[in-house]
Amino acid sequence: MKKVISFIIVIIMTASCVCATITASALPGDTDGDGEVNNKDVVTLFRYVSGDKKAEDESVYDFNNDGETNNKDVVALFRHVSSSGEEDKTNTEEETFDEFIITPDETAVLAIPRVIGDHMVIQRDQDIKIWGTSNKEGAKIRGIFMGSEARGTVKDGKWEITFKAKEATDEPQTLTVEDDCGNKLSYKDILVGDVWLIGGQSNAVRTISATGVHVTINKSLPLRVFQQDETDVWNNRDLSAQPCEDVINQKRRWKAATSSAVSLFSALGWFTGSRIAEETGVPVGVICMAAGAASISELMPKEVADTFGYTKGIYVNASEHYNGLMHPFLNLKFTAMVFFQGEAEGGTNSYPASKTYARDFEALMTELRNRWGFDFPIYNVQISDYPGQECETHWTHVGEVRAQQYDAYKAMSGIRLIPSYDIGSKSTDPDGAHSPYKKELADRIVNIALADLYGIGKAEDALAPEPSDIKVISSTGEEKEIEIKFKYTGGGLTSLSKTDKVSGFVYGSTEHPYDEGSTAVSGTIVSADTVRMTVPAGCGYIGYACEQRTVLKDVPTAQLYNSNGLPALAFYLELK
Repeated sequence: MKKVISFIIVIIMTASCVCATITASALPGDTDGDGEVNNKDVVTLFRYVSGDKKAEDESVYDFNNDGETNNKDVVALFRHVSSSGEEDKTNTEEETFDEFIITPDETAVLAIPRVIGDHMVIQRDQDIKIWGTSNKEGAKIRGIFMGSEARGTVKDGKWEITFKAKEATDEPQTLTVEDDCGNKLSYKDILVGDVWLIGGQSNAVRTISATGVHVTINKSLPLRVFQQDETDVWNNRDLSAQPCEDVINQKRRWKAATSSAVSLFSALGWFTGSRIAEETGVPVGVICMAAGAASISELMPKEVADTFGYTKGIYVNASEHYNGLMHPFLNLKFTAMVFFQGEAEGGTNSYPASKTYARDFEALMTELRNRWGFDFPIYNVQISDYPGQECETHWTHVGEVRAQQYDAYKAMSGIRLIPSYDIGSKSTDPDGAHSPYKKELADRIVNIALADLYGIGKAEDALAPEPSDIKVISSTGEEKEIEIKFKYTGGGLTSLSKTDKVSGFVYGSTEHPYDEGSTAVSGTIVSADTVRMTVPAGCGYIGYACEQRTVLKDVPTAQLYNSNGLPALAFYLELK
């Protein structure tokens, strides 16, 4: 259902005309009553199911005749429309090949990168590219997967073959690739489902064992993992100086979700992937390509880093973590990326890197989307608070990074922003820099992803409050009254104070809250979606959750939540 719903969203954005009111038609599937069954009908039915449209007789739109009108009907109608064209029918036909004749050659070497292997998950509903190298120019390559055959030829020492898309399956499959020189490589226990990427720095890569949380392993769960971390690059600096065509650490492999594999895997990745697999029944593969302590410049391709004049990172040079951990996977299809990074730019010694974070993040993700060839969904985490004197004096600009993350979120499409400042480490936790509450964070991410990509639940119920409008409603010579309206408030805004008073807001006169400082101001919840406050006449910006909480205390200053228990996104906005 994921790909169908995602495609429907694209149709909605590009459809030239959709009826405002659903009307019945005698033609099955003609939900807009125009006498034709096409993508416009899919849009109309999707909007009806989403609650945006009304109809007098709901049964008319029960396309699959199961007695209910829901996303299953949207999927059925979409598939009906997609399969009705001659082009689609042609694309489903299997290609025929000439006989594959093998002439043994003991000097021939056939190789496939380690990103492909036993126990892997291949992305469903997308063409499947398999690639590698050979020392025999012109050699023929043949692959067999799930009853399909694909062919290729070695050119300039490289080859690739492409299988037609496959539907999800939790039945283990075997991939075989051979050349006409007598070499054959075989990979077993492969599933077809959804692949997720985990990017960022230490809070993304932090393992289950290092986090100290207990997990119960369901061995029947169709989940596979591929772990990498910063040490892969640190120990192979000679290789990471250039984009790597294969995994930089030769010991890294796809692994089934055993206790030993999971304990050494990203906690955020595990909790995200396992819950998606549980909720959807679709096999899930999670690839960690995050690196502890990585600045955003280290995760950038060199061309992007050069644009901004970045040459050095924190522990390695700019681009080295991209080269070693991300570039090898460019030929793999996947579903979405979870990204948790920004602490490096929020450090005292990194200033003023926090001031350009929005620019850098947008440039990074735009380039990654270009290189992977599609605008993949991004689930970006607003960085956490950090307790304790050491953390307080080191990460003094995390609030500004959060504000910049909000700016990037508003500037881009296909991105969700997930707050985590309220689930950072507490002063009683052993590690102030790495919150152990990764399950709580993963649940926030997955709740949105299930709605976005799988048609499970409603996105508005999983999203954090964010400002929809900010304006001056009255003004005197000395002060002005500000009103901020929020969306995604559920049943209404609430305050941790248990009253209508809410702290966590600041005001300032400059674009960046740390240039000349910002001043705390309290707000009042005046309705289900509105907060008001009074600020000096010279106020030019209003922010929220842009300050760290008090040293060594676990009392949050950012108190604004919705009725679903989600804290408002951090932001710093111009007051116009």
